[in-house]
Amino acid sequence: MTAKASERSGLERFLGLFTDVHAGEGTTALLLSLNIFLILMAYYVLKPVREALILGEGSAELKTYMSAAQVVLLAFVVPYYGRLVARFARTRLCSSSGSASST
Repeated sequence: MTAKASERSGLERFLGLFTDVHAGEGTTALLLSLNIFLILMAYYVLKPVREALILGEGSAELKTYMSAAQVVLLAFVVPYYGRLVARFARTRLCSSSGSASST
């Protein structure tokens, strides 16, 4: 066991069973995993509700047109968003405080 491995907390040693987690990264890794879980959970809850609302007010034909409209809208929005994001440094976009880490 190296000196660095002994500096890790119990949470980091537990997460180390699944992936490479360094000292000080345990809480961040756990929060990011919780964030992904909540985003996916919201998607899987809201999608059936949205479809039920569309089918309740309209028809299956309206649902098809709405899906096509989403595709067309995203085909225009995503490239512009990509150009906007390309103007910023990746570390600034990913960090909450706006400061880059030295790792």
